[in-house]
Amino acid sequence: MLQYGNVLSSKTHNRRPIVAADPFAMDFLRSSTLLTAEKVNTTPARVIHCRPEVVLDAPDIVNDFYSHPLSWSKDNVLAIGLGSVVYLMNMSTDTVHELVDLKTVSHSRSENSNHVRAVKWCSVKGSTHYLAVGTDSGVRMYDTVCKKEVHTSLKVGGGTVHALCWNDSLQWLTVGYDTGKLVSLDWRSHSMTGMTRRGSPSQSSSSSVCNIAWNPAGTCLASGRSDNTIHLWDASMMRSLQVGGGPRLVLESHSAAVKGLAWCPYRSDMLASGGGTADHCIKLWDTCSGSMMHSVCTGSQVSSLIWGQHHQELYSGHGFTDNEVVVWSYPKMERIQSLSYHQDRILSMDLSPDGNQLASIGADENLCLWKIDAASPRHRTAVAASPSFGSRFIIR
Repeated sequence: MLQYGNVLSSKTHNRRPIVAADPFAMDFLRSSTLLTAEKVNTTPARVIHCRPEVVLDAPDIVNDFYSHPLSWSKDNVLAIGLGSVVYLMNMSTDTVHELVDLKTVSHSRSENSNHVRAVKWCSVKGSTHYLAVGTDSGVRMYDTVCKKEVHTSLKVGGGTVHALCWNDSLQWLTVGYDTGKLVSLDWRSHSMTGMTRRGSPSQSSSSSVCNIAWNPAGTCLASGRSDNTIHLWDASMMRSLQVGGGPRLVLESHSAAVKGLAWCPYRSDMLASGGGTADHCIKLWDTCSGSMMHSVCTGSQVSSLIWGQHHQELYSGHGFTDNEVVVWSYPKMERIQSLSYHQDRILSMDLSPDGNQLASIGADENLCLWKIDAASPRHRTAVAASPSFGSRFIIR
């Protein structure tokens, strides 16, 4: 059921926007235009609401820590995997429709083999209407405009798909499996000729890929694993068809599986990672040297990490025990605000293309939309505003 959550409490903060003068800012932020625009820091105080703007009922969500059932496209469409069904919610036109029910297209009679494990919109220019769907038996690719499947059950890696990630510059779709295998598919040739890599030779055969993330330049892939490590792979290493060999770096400090991964947009060589129930920590890494720059204990399982688009902030999604979204300042990593509604662990989060809303979906079968930014018009991208639905709405 959709309901407009009453804002029970809110706090006002002077939150620092991303400006070129920041010592960690990337080179492209140091343009004269931005320097002029931010010459005087007159950022108004903003209200951070502690409750979601909108709550949607999301029945049949698969309660799997390794799943990634939520993805927000550049075209402002939310893809949501619930059980065996993928739904598309157009946030600009206030419409929802079913893209596919895997039960109707799969030849498997097993209930579990038809579950949606991950969804990821293509981020390659001109192809943002394509959606990759990870299942227990492979990857399916859909053209959401024509509403048809364009690649059927890409079983290059074998095993259950745990994570999907696009590399814009190389036009690759990289897939992480429960077997620990990584596979990259070349989107330009639309072929199944993949670049397959396992973990390091010393890695346990039972280690699964929990999450994967390409850096914005498309030169380095990070993979969080169930053996509490993070593997860093250069794109040049991933080009080899030879199976085996190790990553460029293995980051070891977490004491639980690493699902939270996010590359910092303000410093190109920095990666944020989050550990599971036995760890509770968010760590910041220098991926050139492999050194840990910062570590903060959150008190809860970390399931998702996303960097702010307009402000120097990190958003973390949590499971046991708090089941909340937390806003952290950067670079001090101080807790700014806790956003509470979920009654069970958050499984996945994503940010709207304009950077003003955060979507979180939890094992409590709730999909929450949070207003986390009130950026001035000059900071916003040309994306349609978030939708206003009626008083009731159920994803079925």
